[in-house]
Amino acid sequence: MEKHGRTAQARVVAVEGPEGERRWSLTTVGRDVLTAQQVAEAYRLRWRVELLFKALKSGVGLSALRATRPGAVLSRVYAKVIALALSRLLELSMHQKAGAPGQAQATGRLALVLALTRCAPLLLSHAMMSRGVTLEQLEERILLIAEVTARSR
Repeated sequence: MEKHGRTAQARVVAVEGPEGERRWSLTTVGRDVLTAQQVAEAYRLRWRVELLFKALKSGVGLSALRATRPGAVLSRVYAKVIALALSRLLELSMHQKAGAPGQAQATGRLALVLALTRCAPLLLSHAMMSRGVTLEQLEERILLIAEVTARSR
C-alpha cells in the first residue's frame, strides 16, 4: 500500500465465521507473529473493546464529565465503570432468566440508575474531603441534610 509517498505492507486475512460466512480483516501484522485465526480473534476482541467504550461514552455519559481535578475525574470514571458493570451483570442475569429483550433492557437501565445512586455518597464524600472537609465535619453535614430532609416531608 502506498499513500503520500509512504508505503506499508499489509495482508488480507479471511476466516470462516460461526455460521459459515467469510470474515475479512486487513492487518500489518506478519504471518510469523499471528496466524489467520489469531488475527480474527484479535479483531473480535478489539470490537468488544470498541463496544465497551461506546457504552461508556453514550450509555453512562463518560464523554461529558464535568470535572477538572484529577481526583474528581477519577472518582466519576470509577462510578461510571461500576455502573456499567452492574448494569451488564443485571442484564445478563435477566437474559438467562427471562429471555425477553425488552424486559432485560429496562432492567439494565434500572440497574444503571441504582448503581449511580449507590455511588453518589462516595462521590460526595470524595469531593468534600478533597476540599479539606474532615470526616467528622462531613458526618455533621450529612446529618444536617438528613434532618432538614426529614422535616420537609
